[in-house]
Amino acid sequence: MRGNPEWRYRWMGRILALHDRHIGRCPCPRDAGGGNMRLRLLAPLATIIDRSDIAEVQAHDASGAFGIRSGHAPFLTRLPPSVLTLRTDHGLVLYAAMAGGLLRVDREGVLITSADAAVGSELAPLAARVAAAQQEKQHRQREGDAQERTLHAALLHHLLDSVSGERMGEA
Repeated sequence: MRGNPEWRYRWMGRILALHDRHIGRCPCPRDAGGGNMRLRLLAPLATIIDRSDIAEVQAHDASGAFGIRSGHAPFLTRLPPSVLTLRTDHGLVLYAAMAGGLLRVDREGVLITSADAAVGSELAPLAARVAAAQQEKQHRQREGDAQERTLHAALLHHLLDSVSGERMGEA
């Protein structure tokens, strides 16, 4: 029966094209290694963390929360200022506060670049740091908007003065 979606999957050899997963079997990818992946969190002047015993990374972007495990499909996303949850294969939970950045998943693991980041085992101090960074960003945005309005008003006054000066010269 050609209209049945199950038939299409059987016809494809029981493999989904998205994320290279099998139908009707374990949801794990075929090429999942030993369960560990390498995670690198880089700031402009330092490597914040470089570990190869990471079992899972939890993060969120504009589309929502997501998790990454070994063998995840490659992708690239922009991260807002947030706190990432990192789980090692030994059960240790680490948190990484970052001031936004890019997250890339490929065969080598997870690479995260950020302007500023910190790693710790306590969530509260890192969450406070992210909240402070978001407030600072909003403050800079408001200051920039105010400066833009001031420059716009100065430009309008200058244009009006030059137009009225030309009209007075004609009279």
